Amino acid sequence: MTSALYDSFIADYYDESPVVKGRLQDVAFYRDAARDFGDPVLELGCGTGRVTMALAQAGKRVTGLDLSERMLERAVKKRAALFTEERERIHLVQGDMARFDLGEKFRLIIIPFRPLQHLLEVKQQTDCLECVSKHLAPGGRLVLDVFQTDAERMHDPVHMREMLVTEYNTPTGGR
Repeated sequence: MTSALYDSFIADYYDESPVVKGRLQDVAFYRDAARDFGDPVLELGCGTGRVTMALAQAGKRVTGLDLSERMLERAVKKRAALFTEERERIHLVQGDMARFDLGEKFRLIIIPFRPLQHLLEVKQQTDCLECVSKHLAPGGRLVLDVFQTDAERMHDPVHMREMLVTEYNTPTGGR
């Protein structure tokens, strides 16, 4: 998806969208991940800062990167409403998640709520993962959200509500 689409109308309504407005479980998940893996945290596709702000409020230093200037304008407004020490933990960057160089390593890199799926070309996806690899600190973690699109589910009101996420422990100790 291009920045133009977000900059045209999605940025204006994103936070009030029924799919976004009630989402709280994922924020708690990323807050726990930041607690477990440490900071600094890099959020790719940060949009209006829904997750970014929550991490800063939890005491984490966060860099949010997004392609859309209008989404970032909304994030800047949200940041301005925070306490001074929370605001100072947030650095917002306009950039392409498939081509970025921030000159910093991160303990945790997150791609919440599916922005990786906005990279439609395999080359963009691999470029993004290569950038992630260059920015991960030793022992750092990448946590990303992907969604298997299913037209039937997308139009079923029961599935439009947030559902509990099931976690599985892998044999290698991952989760």
